[in-house]
Amino acid sequence: MFNVRDIKVKATNDLKALTKCLSMIREQYPNNDIRIDANGDWDNIHLAIRNILPFSITAIEQPVISNELGKIIATKDILNENDMLSIIDEGLCSLKDTQTIIQCR
Repeated sequence: MFNVRDIKVKATNDLKALTKCLSMIREQYPNNDIRIDANGDWDNIHLAIRNILPFSITAIEQPVISNELGKIIATKDILNENDMLSIIDEGLCSLKDTQTIIQCR
């Protein structure tokens, strides 16, 4: 077994495949931090969060597209309610992106 601390999973909108993958990872690495990189691909953030809750996810990277202010705010609230962090990745590519993210703090 690899000596790893964090595990980052690339996710798509296929939540069934994601939950199967997370189940397998959590079984082998019960105490490691797992992060998910959604790449702004989730259509339904509420459904996605409900599906991944059982796996004690530490953080979600780019859960929504960064230029959609309403989705960013809603996502922040959902993640806070479930003790998950959000990682901004592709979402910070310009001054406008930075201003939008700061507005959502």
